[in-house]
Amino acid sequence: MLDQTEKHIIANEAANTFYKKWKNDSRSSIYVYAPISVAICITCFAMIVGFSSKLVVVLLLPLLVIVAAFIYVPIISRKKYMNGIIKKATITHECISIETFKWFYNDSICISTHLSSLSVKRLAQDPFFGEANVWLLEEKNNEFSNLYLVEEFLENSPLLLDILSKD
Repeated sequence: MLDQTEKHIIANEAANTFYKKWKNDSRSSIYVYAPISVAICITCFAMIVGFSSKLVVVLLLPLLVIVAAFIYVPIISRKKYMNGIIKKATITHECISIETFKWFYNDSICISTHLSSLSVKRLAQDPFFGEANVWLLEEKNNEFSNLYLVEEFLENSPLLLDILSKD
């Protein structure tokens, strides 16, 4: 049983640095590398084929690869991780409120639930997080997607893990 005080667990500087690094990397990929690559690709193929209807056919595959590499990967594939990393958790009585990081056009996930409805399991080494100790939070009713509790990213993660593993 928890005491009656409210406990706040917030992201530390390591979490903010990790988030900003990936956010800046993704922004440069989307707003710098993608347009430059498209311009170079169009210029090169236009010089080879000339400006004709053949240019559109020849450019389809290279442009799709550029869009996939520089836009899809940073926004869509990294969303699973970045939008799922716990930024702040507040524990009051037997309830927990969790907020995650915002990722581009996806708002942060805000969840309030009973502590007993959460299950915690250690995640095997994930290349995205490197050597960090990562725990996966799942709701037993499957009402929300997986959330990632990275021990190195929260101020008082042992307390949170202790509280979550008791239920």
